[in-house]
Amino acid sequence: MKEAACVLRPIELVRIAGAPSCFDKKRLWFEKTPFAGLERSCLMALVVSGLEGNRFPTNAQDASFVFGGALVADLSGELIVPPRPLSFCREEMPHVLWSFVWEAVETHRNALEGRFLALMLGAFLPRQTQAAPERPYYYTRFGELWEGLEYSSPVMDRVSTYLGDKNKEEGRRALKRLPNEMQTAITNVSEHVPAMLEITLAHL
Repeated sequence: MKEAACVLRPIELVRIAGAPSCFDKKRLWFEKTPFAGLERSCLMALVVSGLEGNRFPTNAQDASFVFGGALVADLSGELIVPPRPLSFCREEMPHVLWSFVWEAVETHRNALEGRFLALMLGAFLPRQTQAAPERPYYYTRFGELWEGLEYSSPVMDRVSTYLGDKNKEEGRRALKRLPNEMQTAITNVSEHVPAMLEITLAHL
């Protein structure tokens, strides 16, 4: 879906009912999809396709909002807008974002290549680590990938334009190697990244 066709959707810091958690193993159908090593290639291709030449946030959760929001926009035609600065809702936002990603994929599951959608669900699902029960800690695979990238200058800033030559080379190479259907899906979703960057940077 083209960016011009999208409408803004202000959201509350409330999870959409019905989205499974990492503990609902029977409902996580996408975890059973064989990726054969495609996950990193797909995510790197999407990151580089969407960010190259743009200003972007360096925080992993803020970057997740950009790319999760771009996926939601392509599927639903809605650009989600956070209710407050993202720095004020870091603990809850990954779960809220996940519920919007889940809703968009479940409602429009045939809109993009099936393995790509399964991979995106797996990338944005908040997963609990082995932490103290009274203080659970969640992470996402997209966040893990992001934190391992060379994406900023030596002096850490909240916003950067430096994606890193190594990252760009890997992303471009990965895109060329992916199946045509996945290349198309990545291109479609990346078209919404500039709009989500604008929204996200305005809410840091």
